[in-house]
Amino acid sequence: MLAVLPFENLTGDPNKEYLADGLTEETISRLGRLDPNQLGVIGRTSVMGYKHKAERVDQIGRDLSVQYVLENSLRQSGDHLRITSQLLQTKDQSHLWSHDYDYRAQDVLTVEEKVASSVAREIKMRLTARQQAELARSHPVNPEAFDAYLKGYYFFERNTDQDTYMSAKYYERATQLDPSYALAWVGLSRVRKWQAMTGRIPTEEGYRLAREEVERALVLSPNLAAAHTKCIGLSNRSTSIGLERMLPSSGRLLSNPEIPTL
Repeated sequence: MLAVLPFENLTGDPNKEYLADGLTEETISRLGRLDPNQLGVIGRTSVMGYKHKAERVDQIGRDLSVQYVLENSLRQSGDHLRITSQLLQTKDQSHLWSHDYDYRAQDVLTVEEKVASSVAREIKMRLTARQQAELARSHPVNPEAFDAYLKGYYFFERNTDQDTYMSAKYYERATQLDPSYALAWVGLSRVRKWQAMTGRIPTEEGYRLAREEVERALVLSPNLAAAHTKCIGLSNRSTSIGLERMLPSSGRLLSNPEIPTL
């Protein structure tokens, strides 16, 4: 089992917390999709309690019952970001691997594939050709859309009315900038469902929008676990033939508890 600790924001700019939190989520998702039978990845909720805490690695190992911990930090100089990742073994706190990644801010998405590949190699995971191809495959996303998506995610997790309103605006912005960005559609669906459940928008309208948005995500990325999770969450209220037809495959994906969810 592996725990991806929250990215430490060392930029000196508190406004970059959204980027640190978003990269934590992206790294968990990327590693969680490799092979849960060989490497289970602890979910985001469990690890975020260690944000801004100086806990010993061996204690984290005992708390979460993990054998490995991935530590990450984020620095910025001008328009360049430096991400430092290091993989540690909890039983003796030994360093197995570490690396610095220097990228322009708009290219930060490519870091997660590289980190996941390195972690898999260091703990000697046996990846199939399909899994290797998935890691090597480019996932082009409009950089501004990615930034808007991270802000949407950050504000939603703050869980206040005003922050949720801001989250919806950022997710909408992400889908406008890059209509093919499936995760942004999932995020927007998540906000709509919350707004419907809490009476911020009319219930039926909110669930209709949430269904339409997750359906769009599934069309764009049929194997996206987060979209299938949201599909299951909306199934009881679904009147959409398209959504119902997608449920069997969603059930298969969700039979694995290690699949990360938004």
